[in-house]
Amino acid sequence: MQSTKKLAPVIAPLAFCLLLLSGCRNTERLSWSPDGSKGAVDASDGLRITDADGKLSAPLLDRVELSGWLPDSHSLCVVTTSDVKKWSDLLKLLPADETKSAGAAAELIWRSKNPSQTLRKEGAKTGLLVLAYLREKYGGTLLAQRMHAKLKDIPQAVPVHSLKVVDINGTVKESPSFYTTAYGADHLRVSPNGNAAVLCVSKDVGYVIQLVRLKGTGPNGGKNIETLKEEVFGVPEWSRDGKSLFYFTCPLLSEKGKGEYCSDKQPVIAWLKKVDVTGQNGYLLPNVSKIEPTILAHVISAGSSHIQSLADGSIVFSGRKQTYPLLVSDATEAYIFKMNSALTKIEELVPSSKIPEGVFDKFQANSDGTRFAFYDDRGKVVSYDVAAGSGKVLAQKAEESELKVEPNWRNSDELSYSLIRNGASQRIYDVVLADMRKPGATTTLSKDWPAKAIEFLLPGK
Repeated sequence: MQSTKKLAPVIAPLAFCLLLLSGCRNTERLSWSPDGSKGAVDASDGLRITDADGKLSAPLLDRVELSGWLPDSHSLCVVTTSDVKKWSDLLKLLPADETKSAGAAAELIWRSKNPSQTLRKEGAKTGLLVLAYLREKYGGTLLAQRMHAKLKDIPQAVPVHSLKVVDINGTVKESPSFYTTAYGADHLRVSPNGNAAVLCVSKDVGYVIQLVRLKGTGPNGGKNIETLKEEVFGVPEWSRDGKSLFYFTCPLLSEKGKGEYCSDKQPVIAWLKKVDVTGQNGYLLPNVSKIEPTILAHVISAGSSHIQSLADGSIVFSGRKQTYPLLVSDATEAYIFKMNSALTKIEELVPSSKIPEGVFDKFQANSDGTRFAFYDDRGKVVSYDVAAGSGKVLAQKAEESELKVEPNWRNSDELSYSLIRNGASQRIYDVVLADMRKPGATTTLSKDWPAKAIEFLLPGK
């Protein structure tokens, strides 16, 4: 019989591994359809739809973590979550690379003379998958029975995230899953033509960028899943024709594998790149991971630097103004830069000195780039009118405040965001829609939303 001492040191580090599988807190809770007629709300009780007056539908789909509109304005790409207990079921659902690495790590941990140390090294990549493997393979032994007792406070199921398409035009129609993963899914971006989606999956440091084909066919049917070649920071952005991705990558991140080399406190020299990922008919190009990207620019950038494509094909991105040679510590003046649609010229568009109180790198531009909404993780939101050259604070941060819903443009002039309710004795958040053309023209969308739908607006949620 195997020693009952073997698994005891394994239990504590397994709890740490849960963090990697859960992903980050979702603040992309409200997104407006391309025609602006409705908003998708990733509510606490499932996917709901709102209009511009705040009229909210019943839940259409349970346990939706992320959503993004397709161009028809009645279909969405969504990431849903289900709990799976059995390793044999996980083998059927998950990509082979995830189950293979989890199984190998579990066996290594099981045989190790120092399971705790081995788990910290190997298990943090696979978290609950390791536990599911060990439970099913060794669950009949006395040793495993003792393990179950020690794991009573740890979930017995693995959250599996599935990417699918749902049509909400009339009867809700749900597609089969296009992609599944047991790792945290943090960001979803649907291509403007609706042919493909990008899912940012948390694996180790940074994101693994999964490209998922939603429709279209290629040679020999093409592949449904491809992986971007490089680790990126920030979130990739689609080109307006849906054929390419823009993203930041950091040489130090690739070489060192440590996120602190690309942080807000220590800006670094990054590369702004473009890579073609889909063909003429929408299919994923074969072997995307081997396609060499084009370097568009060298940028002094921070970990939260952002890229966005505009309706005319140009892109805007945040970064520090740079004149070589310079020390990284001297790269303090930040700008929103604009690169023309031909990707041949860069101009300075918005200086950080004109944005009140230092909120800058994270932003959402309207479709034509005439207005920007800047925000931070503490919940502050600032609007900026490019023509007027001035910014206005829309939502103030307060003690222990947090961002609940990222700003999102309904059209060129109307912006939704979250803010702390005025006069509240405690931190209570609302979701509002404001017209930037009319001071004070603000609708509280969440005013009559049911409590079970807006638990995410409570402090600490």
